[in-house]
Amino acid sequence: MADSYAQKPTSMAVGHPAHFPATIPKGLLPGERFAASRPDGEQVEAFVPEGAAPGDVVEVPWSAAPASPTPVVVGVPIDGSGGDMLDIRERDLERGSLATRAEMASERGWTMYFVGWCFCCFCGPIGLIFWFCTWLMHYSRPKEQRADFSRERAVARLSCCTGLSAMVVHIVVVAVVFSIYRRGVKSCHELYTTPACMETPASGLWPGALIVFDCPRICAQASCYSAAVFGGSDGEYAQGSAICGAALQAGVFADGVGGQVLVEVMDGQSVYFGTEGYGIRSQTVEGPLQGFIVFPFDDADGNISASNGTSIEPIRDPFPAEASDENIAVATTRPATAARTALAPTATTPASPASTSFSAH
Repeated sequence: MADSYAQKPTSMAVGHPAHFPATIPKGLLPGERFAASRPDGEQVEAFVPEGAAPGDVVEVPWSAAPASPTPVVVGVPIDGSGGDMLDIRERDLERGSLATRAEMASERGWTMYFVGWCFCCFCGPIGLIFWFCTWLMHYSRPKEQRADFSRERAVARLSCCTGLSAMVVHIVVVAVVFSIYRRGVKSCHELYTTPACMETPASGLWPGALIVFDCPRICAQASCYSAAVFGGSDGEYAQGSAICGAALQAGVFADGVGGQVLVEVMDGQSVYFGTEGYGIRSQTVEGPLQGFIVFPFDDADGNISASNGTSIEPIRDPFPAEASDENIAVATTRPATAARTALAPTATTPASPASTSFSAH
């Protein structure tokens, strides 16, 4: 057998045998090389002799050339023995990759959870979308994979509970706001549909004309007038303002009470600045609009005082035939459904009822 080697021993080391036995590994053919270990532990290069088969024991020269540093293909047995090591390594790699993916999924879930809080605080219900999407991302995985994503499952459950709680809170808040709004609209609906509550002095009245207006109790709701009163910062209101609303803001009568109001028509202003008082926030308006001011009215003595201090005694006859004295007020009336009296100071000539009557807008 020794003649089959390409390299013959040239010398023999003192104290060592000339040859040592080596077993041919499985899967090798004649002429192929393999690494044989000497008794002292050093590996030398050996060849499979002709006619030898794997498992045979051959004599290898002690002084054979050392094994090449290049990898020697030992090979994996065809029968599959020894492949368990490769399976273990593959499982380890797969387990490491799975742990990395689980960690990334958990971090993504926590990011979406906190982003949901940011949107919930500043954009309301939009935050619910992020929380429910976090829950959906986990439970959309196949059931057999969820056990490997335990940290993602924890944040998914927390997101679902937070989303459901926030949704209940939003529903309650919306229901309360809607209830308050409906209650306010219902209470103001009757006021808006009552003509007397939204009346304003007719255009074309003389500056200084006096109007006695009756505001029923239904019109005394300050919360309904903020969009129907203009001006008032200096006590003068723009034409178009509801008389009853202006009287409420000026404190002529109390909220929920109502009463009679004395209205004096004023010259127009270029700007009427809004103000706030007695629960009414009036609006600012521009334009050459005629204005008016309001006073409490008490006709117990039958006298009315204008802003210039002139004392006027109103005529109780609703349709006087004539009026010629200076500063005589001519009165007209409407039906009893909205009792009021329009008073207009006259000059030296009489005024007809038609020219001094109050018309509703």
